[in-house]
Amino acid sequence: MRQNHDKEKLKAEALCDIDAYITELHNSSDEKQRKKAALVSYWLKDYIRLLKKEETFLPQKQLSYNRGSIIKVHLGFRIGSEEGGLHYAVVLDRKPKKSSPVLTIVPLSSKKGNRIIRDNEVDIGNEVFRKIISKYDTLKADTVKRINKLEAGLENEKEYVPEIHTEVRRMNGQIKKLGNLIDEIVRMKQGSIALAGQITTVSKIRIYDPTHSGQLLDGISLEPATLDKIDAKIKELYVKT
Repeated sequence: MRQNHDKEKLKAEALCDIDAYITELHNSSDEKQRKKAALVSYWLKDYIRLLKKEETFLPQKQLSYNRGSIIKVHLGFRIGSEEGGLHYAVVLDRKPKKSSPVLTIVPLSSKKGNRIIRDNEVDIGNEVFRKIISKYDTLKADTVKRINKLEAGLENEKEYVPEIHTEVRRMNGQIKKLGNLIDEIVRMKQGSIALAGQITTVSKIRIYDPTHSGQLLDGISLEPATLDKIDAKIKELYVKT
């Protein structure tokens, strides 16, 4: 009974602390604090989603990721200068096992304006942008071609075929979803920076894209020469010579 009482007390205290903290941020006259309230609230909801997903998650059913694979991953709400939120990242593991529940990654950041490359970062140019745009163009063209073929078939049908209409709507939804990614992709046009000083290990549960074949990032990897540049920086930062 005592143990149950302690658990209930801990839960009540935690809920009280969370509510008080978010309310304080939300009521602040500082816009940065109000924005932080929204970020913390979003993070808590997303963290609960990940915890629920953890109950049934099987890494064996995920895609296989290779060294150099580009993934989109949610790093969560971080403290201080830690990199957080949704980020593109590059997989570092030499021989990632499909059964492993985790991957070690280097987050990527978009190169903006005259941003100076720090000592613990690597400028990898616009290789990621070029490869994603090429994949985007291919996926969109293929989907439009399939839609046109289905719609041409519908014109020859004398009766309403719900299955075909449903498939056309689904594929139009795919095109819309791809279009929503354009603004995000365009931010990489000036180039990407590998944040070698922010190496981290994450659960595969945190991966948003790709989780199955056919997604935008499926099959997109850095070239060996680019990986060599990241390796050299990691050795410089962490390996005693």
